[in-house]
Amino acid sequence: MKKEKNSNLKLRSTDLLKKAKFAVSCVMTLNLKQRVEIIGLLEEKGTLNVGQIFKKLKYGQAETSHHLKLLKTHGVVCFKRHGQEIHYSLNKDRLKEILKAIDTISFR
Repeated sequence: MKKEKNSNLKLRSTDLLKKAKFAVSCVMTLNLKQRVEIIGLLEEKGTLNVGQIFKKLKYGQAETSHHLKLLKTHGVVCFKRHGQEIHYSLNKDRLKEILKAIDTISFR
């Protein structure tokens, strides 16, 4: 019985560590004003291409593309190619997952 309890404790500890690493990685991705503004703009407008995003937020195209690439890598934004353009939108399920992971490791 004692061995089983220790085993369960290790599993919970390992699970918490994985969630913490995931949450920290996501927080680091979202920890820049520009990325938060991109997320806010996509939340407000729905689907936009890079040109629309950088014009609205007044960032350079290269800077905007860089931030979108990182958000895409972490699954925060989805994209669809339409000819020469790539249109971005929020992955709301992923954002919910990130917020849940952060909430799970928060010690209140």
